[in-house]
Amino acid sequence: MGEPITVDVRWVEGYTFIASNQDGYSVIMDAPVAEGDVPRSISPAQMLLCALGACTGIDVVSILKKMRQEVAGLRVEVTGDRTPRYPKYFKEIHVKYIVKGKAIDEAALEKAISLSHEKYCTVSLTVDGKAKMSSSYEIVDS
Repeated sequence: MGEPITVDVRWVEGYTFIASNQDGYSVIMDAPVAEGDVPRSISPAQMLLCALGACTGIDVVSILKKMRQEVAGLRVEVTGDRTPRYPKYFKEIHVKYIVKGKAIDEAALEKAISLSHEKYCTVSLTVDGKAKMSSSYEIVDS
């Protein structure tokens, strides 16, 4: 069994929370709850999509580099479609990878995405099954 991960999430005011890890790194989360509330940061639901994008992005870059692909940049666009009623969970999530590099091999990119989604990305593997996951990619030659 792996080592447990613990984060500390503290209420600041209103609906603003600060989450910190054991190394002292923090993120602020907030969500408008009532009509007219103005968000002051990313919401927890948006943070989940951010976590998914970063998790799979790390995998894809790492795998492509091991495949000796000349990756110059990666942008991951994550779009989630939530149910209309509470608890408003994500029913569908689409991940689009925009890879910039020199002569990126399409088959290598497809394999990297597949390995991330099916084997390595903790966040993807955690939400898959609850949300219908899909992906696409775009290669930008530099």
